Amino acid sequence: QEKNVRIVGKKNIRLGYDVESFLTKKSTLNYEGMGDKHIEVKSRKHDDFSFIISKNELKMGELLSNRKNEEYLIYFWNNLESNPTKPTKIIPFKELKIKTCENCLNYLVKLERN
Repeated sequence: QEKNVRIVGKKNIRLGYDVESFLTKKSTLNYEGMGDKHIEVKSRKHDDFSFIISKNELKMGELLSNRKNEEYLIYFWNNLESNPTKPTKIIPFKELKIKTCENCLNYLVKLERN
């Protein structure tokens, strides 16, 4: 599986996520050649618990998280100046609470500290 994990966000920013991976060791590529775990990476340089998410990322998160046996996750890093080695939070898309509007292109997501 490791050879099939792909960083896709650098080649196609319109996909709405950055990484295709796998939820379990038994996961396989689907009929479209995609993994079942879709990761959008968000970060902040300073100790700020918020990030911007685009309308396209929301659309893809909704689509992919509603598919059977697939997941769309936000991997959030804050305080990048301290060089963290793992995400500060991993957020399932279904847990995001975002009020959308018709003409908005981006949204600010404020996270609670744990």
